[in-house]
Amino acid sequence: LRTRSASQIQPTNISHEKQNILTWSTTYEMNTIQPKALHKIRGRPSIQLSEEAHDEIRFQFHLLLAEKIYPTIAILLERLLSAHKDFPVRSETTLRRHIHRLGFTYQMTSKVKVLLDDNSFVAQRACYFRKINELRKADALILFHDETWVNINEEKRSI
Repeated sequence: LRTRSASQIQPTNISHEKQNILTWSTTYEMNTIQPKALHKIRGRPSIQLSEEAHDEIRFQFHLLLAEKIYPTIAILLERLLSAHKDFPVRSETTLRRHIHRLGFTYQMTSKVKVLLDDNSFVAQRACYFRKINELRKADALILFHDETWVNINEEKRSI
């Protein structure tokens, strides 16, 4: 905004007392009204975690490792929400993003396939050892024939 004003200057000379000198001054004023955004920012604001929240995520993660529980995002989120009812992260996706920002990454431990410890395998091993013990007590000849087999979907690629 530009304004223009006129002011009179009184002459300092005595001989010029009858003269009126008119000067113009121009001033610029800044408009303080902020322009509106062209479009509204939709959605909820991003969740900013404090250092205490980051420390709690690390603590619960390492607690799962100490208990020899495979740490997944679902298990970790369940632990965090049960420990703190007002924990700001409520979804697995958001927790995964914050864990990645903390420096945790997924890595395969090895490429060795490991059989699942399903109840059927445990029961089958118990029957096998019971039969072997009975045969050994009866002094029977035992022939071991090594034939390794694994059914589809009964193995894990990583632990």
